[in-house]
Amino acid sequence: MGQFAKYIGRRLEPPAGLRRAVNFALPALLIFQAVASRRLEDILAAVVFTALLLPAGIAPQAYRARLTDLDRHVLLSTILSFVLMATSLFVLLAKYASLSRPTSMCIAVPSAIAVTVVGAFRQHDRTKARTTAEPS
Repeated sequence: MGQFAKYIGRRLEPPAGLRRAVNFALPALLIFQAVASRRLEDILAAVVFTALLLPAGIAPQAYRARLTDLDRHVLLSTILSFVLMATSLFVLLAKYASLSRPTSMCIAVPSAIAVTVVGAFRQHDRTKARTTAEPS
């Protein structure tokens, strides 16, 4: 190829120690912020980031295995994805877009429903393709 070919295929991954440090530090900072401000948006942000990042910081391999197991349970993973999407969108809209709480909720819930339904259909299609591809 060209002179930059050796840079194109490279995947840049941070060191495992740095990744674990961020997975511990970010939820801790958000928890401290939530305790100090006591605003709903800060509390929800701390809960969401703690639920997403802290298990990966504590035991990365076990967390990946748990997510794989969760992928097999359609209803439970759909409910979890809806809750995480709704709270994430609410926090983004209320805190960073400076919309009021009712407006943020009116935008976040239908958007989370739409994303969750599309995700459930895609997961169903993946599971269906996986089962038809496996030899009996």
